[in-house]
Amino acid sequence: MGKSSQDRQMAFYIISWVLGGLFTVFKGVWIRPGGMQFLDFNFLVILTAYLFLFYGSTASCGFAVGQGVLIDIFSSGLNGLFATVYLGVFVAIYMASLFFNLEDAKGQLIIVLFAVFVKNILFVLILMLFSQHVVLSIGFLKVTGASIAISGLIAPVLFKLLDQMKSVLKTEDTRSSSETL
Repeated sequence: MGKSSQDRQMAFYIISWVLGGLFTVFKGVWIRPGGMQFLDFNFLVILTAYLFLFYGSTASCGFAVGQGVLIDIFSSGLNGLFATVYLGVFVAIYMASLFFNLEDAKGQLIIVLFAVFVKNILFVLILMLFSQHVVLSIGFLKVTGASIAISGLIAPVLFKLLDQMKSVLKTEDTRSSSETL
């Protein structure tokens, strides 16, 4: 692997961090004060699965925990809550990838569905552990179910978009290296 290939991979990884951070900041602005919106999908879980596929477990685990820490900083809630939740997301992606192929659309859908499900279960369990006043309403369960379904269904589409973005970086690098010759 040449230096330019490593540079492209690093550039895409950095872009992934920036996209994840922007999604975290803007999602906090978009969410109603009462909770999630109905058409909520979890871009960070999808991005973690994508990074797991193309960069391996170390890079995707670092991304997941790092984004969890970023959410913890912005949420000013229970310290370490989202870092733990997103570590659980990584473990869910890792475990599900042992049984399903993350390279095909069906595997992407199933793995992301499972990871978002685990994320929501961990979130509620950790809140119940530290607070006795957690109430699960039917509305919350409906929104959570919709979030799980939407995230799973949109995952293959976002994987394709991320592939396109990655190929644009590759094309730019190929074009710039041919101009220097």
